Amino acid sequence: MPRVASELWCLRVFLVLAGLLALRVLGALLFLRGSLARLDGSVVVAGLHGPVTVARDARGVSPTCLDVHDERDVRWAARLRRHLVDHPVDILHAHSPYPAGIARLVVRSLPKRHRPRTMYTLHNTWGSFAAPSRMLNGATIGLDAADLSVSQLASATLPRRIAARTEVLVHGV
Repeated sequence: MPRVASELWCLRVFLVLAGLLALRVLGALLFLRGSLARLDGSVVVAGLHGPVTVARDARGVSPTCLDVHDERDVRWAARLRRHLVDHPVDILHAHSPYPAGIARLVVRSLPKRHRPRTMYTLHNTWGSFAAPSRMLNGATIGLDAADLSVSQLASATLPRRIAARTEVLVHGV
């Protein structure tokens, strides 16, 4: 009888652990699914008016390579300007403060009727960026049509004037 009881106990422990593992895997899949780019539906963002279409490939990405090997080499800004002239877009969306600051200046160099609206998504705390990036981003962020933060935590670290115009959108755009 003790052997049967111990085998039954082992089976029960195994089933409980297998069930917990299955729940954990399911939870991870649901969590990761929520971080995928939304390919359907709509998102309303303050500061952007009218419909906007985002061209994406089969994976939900619409990349444009500017051949940047070192972002400190600002020749990429001239390539960005050329690209915007040759292939106009409605929105230029940046995810890094330094390139965002330069991109805003590039956009302002275009004739007004050809300027895309700019957006910026904050992915980290404001203090985590180097001082020159914070200064450039802080000086030019007011030129954006909309600014987003991927978390309340990141948004809480913004200077007050920037935080007031920043919308928290979990997982960003």
